[in-house]
Amino acid sequence: MRMSENKLKKELNSLREANKIEDGIKLLVTNTGKGKIIDPSNTSKMENIWGLFANPLFIEGRIEEFVKVYKQMNKTLVDLQKQDKTRYHKGLPLYGISQGLLRQVFQLLMFSFVEDTINKQKFPEGLPSLVTLQSIFRVDSEYLHKMSEDILKKVPNAKDPNEALVKLGVKTVPVELWTLEHRMQNIETKMRKFIESKLSSVSPEWWEKLVSEEIRNNVDSRIRESSKVLWFSEQPTSRLDYLMFPKDYIKIITDDECWKHFESTFKHKAVIEGKLVGLGHIRHKIAHYRKISDREKQMFEETIKWLDARLK
Repeated sequence: MRMSENKLKKELNSLREANKIEDGIKLLVTNTGKGKIIDPSNTSKMENIWGLFANPLFIEGRIEEFVKVYKQMNKTLVDLQKQDKTRYHKGLPLYGISQGLLRQVFQLLMFSFVEDTINKQKFPEGLPSLVTLQSIFRVDSEYLHKMSEDILKKVPNAKDPNEALVKLGVKTVPVELWTLEHRMQNIETKMRKFIESKLSSVSPEWWEKLVSEEIRNNVDSRIRESSKVLWFSEQPTSRLDYLMFPKDYIKIITDDECWKHFESTFKHKAVIEGKLVGLGHIRHKIAHYRKISDREKQMFEETIKWLDARLK
């Protein structure tokens, strides 16, 4: 008779308390797999149960054992992927670490690519999720896995996340650039929703009928590439999330068949194209944290305001 989830959790707790870490790891591996209690396709449950066993080790300062558990989890997933020919969660599940220095340092590492991230009042919009941060900073889970190991090696005894950041030599960039990135994401999201709203009102099959084959093929290709690296089982769900800014936006909006549905909003093709091309240039600099000139800041503000007024 298969062990129940509750019984598995109790047994794992008992083994950890008895310092039988190897036995706990074996029990986790035995119960992880397709159709088992810990199904790798259920990322949340996987993080929850493996984390239940591993996270208290970190809190207790048993860093080597903590790392051993998560390394085994990663190896187990890799083995299962090969065996099942299915892409599962990949990388160290840092999100499952609810307490301890590693989680704090990881969050601050991502946030501290900007200045004074400890002072959350500088982010009135609210801090983004770890998944959003991964997207913002364009890092995959293999990189995060390596980064987490580096943290553990360099600052296993640090008491303060700030101290850990100093030891890791994290380079920061101005808060202003993070804020611009955040606003850029917002306007892109508004544009995608606006495009979908306009074209879906024309036809339920608007993607196939109104969007060019070239864009559709490119989006499909990006979706396939994105699926190679899963992060907390969260991936964009809309095909519009995979459009390239500003190129694909311009092609869709100014297409002869689509333009008649956007003309009343943007008036002239040349105007919306010019606005988006200029914004795309600034977006590229923001994404690479390059200095933005005063003129570019002014252009950014004017363009965002212009678009906001029309994307209703």
